[in-house]
Amino acid sequence: MWQRSLDVIQESPWIGYGRAQRIRFIKEWGGQANAHIVKDQTHLHSEYINGMVDHGVFGLLSTLTYMAGLIYLTIILRRHCHFLAMSAGGLAYIHIMMSFTDANSQTNNYSVMIGLALSAIFLLRLGKRQGE
Repeated sequence: MWQRSLDVIQESPWIGYGRAQRIRFIKEWGGQANAHIVKDQTHLHSEYINGMVDHGVFGLLSTLTYMAGLIYLTIILRRHCHFLAMSAGGLAYIHIMMSFTDANSQTNNYSVMIGLALSAIFLLRLGKRQGE
């Protein structure tokens, strides 16, 4: 899927094709490979490639902006609480690395877990601020 994705990215690198067309590509590629497991997928098992196929360079920048936000949060928290900075940094690392392969924002459980982890970091920071 990734090789075929790179081929279609080269055809429309700036604006991509949109989510619906990405899903059509996956079903077509699965049919050509006679791979039913591929035909049942809706994502390309890479948040970076999903972003590029869906929305081109702008989709990739959008994906990277979220990750840059996590890194920025880590830097800000480092001034106040090393434990929370390490937590945010670890979350950033996991998200960046997982986005290469299996993680995707289309999966509810992944989005919920990262949201809960960020909420815990913010709640812990609020608690620390009140206890200072």
